[in-house]
Amino acid sequence: MGGGEVSDTTNGRILIIDDNDAVRIAHQRLLERAGYEVRAAASAFAGLELATQWPPDVIMLDIAMPTVSGLEALKIFKTKPATRDAHIVAFSGFITDDELDRFRRIGFDDVLPKPIDADSLTKRIAAFVRDRKARDARSSDTPAKEP
Repeated sequence: MGGGEVSDTTNGRILIIDDNDAVRIAHQRLLERAGYEVRAAASAFAGLELATQWPPDVIMLDIAMPTVSGLEALKIFKTKPATRDAHIVAFSGFITDDELDRFRRIGFDDVLPKPIDADSLTKRIAAFVRDRKARDARSSDTPAKEP
């Protein structure tokens, strides 16, 4: 499987980046039970390193992290081949309506509040994975132009 392709053997690849161990582990377990292949990292740097080796379909990115914030990490992820096509979802416990609009304007595909109930999380992740698979299928079905 090459860079950025969605795995056919799972419902999709999810990368969770959150410095809070309990939040990261809880969401990882929930999404694994839902059939996703999940990896997790405690920092943006660790997440980027992991994503380079294991391109995700969806990145759940905590906003408030030490060293590199989720906002700074978004800029990096959007430029890297392994992550630029992934859906990137802001994940925060402190979201105002103004921030929600701003996060979407700067490039996040969605914003998930903390805590989020299990049903809402799995439904929203499923929608992103379906969209990613549909985009990949459209791009691979596009015939090459004849000279």
